[in-house]
Amino acid sequence: MDACTIYYDSSSADSVMAAKVLAEDIGGIAVCAQSCSGRIIYEKNTEVGFIFASDEGALPAVMRNVANRIVMDKNSYIFAVVIGGPREVKAVKEIYELLENRGYQLSCAYTEFLLAKISPDWREQFEQVEEDIASRHETFSERRNYLQSLSRSELKKVMKKNLKEFLEFKKRQKKGAR
Repeated sequence: MDACTIYYDSSSADSVMAAKVLAEDIGGIAVCAQSCSGRIIYEKNTEVGFIFASDEGALPAVMRNVANRIVMDKNSYIFAVVIGGPREVKAVKEIYELLENRGYQLSCAYTEFLLAKISPDWREQFEQVEEDIASRHETFSERRNYLQSLSRSELKKVMKKNLKEFLEFKKRQKKGAR
């Protein structure tokens, strides 16, 4: 595995913990996004990650700042882990589009919902993330190809099923918070 740099938002305790555990397990470097003050952030590693909590469906300003200023190899394996917050998918979409506009391709993204589908144990969740990084698993391109191969009625069924699972997950989350 190549060296990996993980940028994390230190305003979220879960992001800090996740970044440090993941960096330690894969032999990477965890970098606090708030400490990146240069005009240009040159990233020499070919595996780059962003770990943050969604800010009401938006990418946190500090992470947007890093993503806007980072310069790296166009063939880098880039992943994002959204550790929580409301409207996680919108935050993933924002970082995906931001990187795409700069000529980079987000390879893989995880939200709290997707991690919970892997396992309820956070250790097992991050083991899967580590495996995906090691094998350079391309979730976005695989999923896009799969969805494009479906007919309109099959696509509706898949979307309906996914929405139902997501709503049940959110309902369980609310019950657990009480």
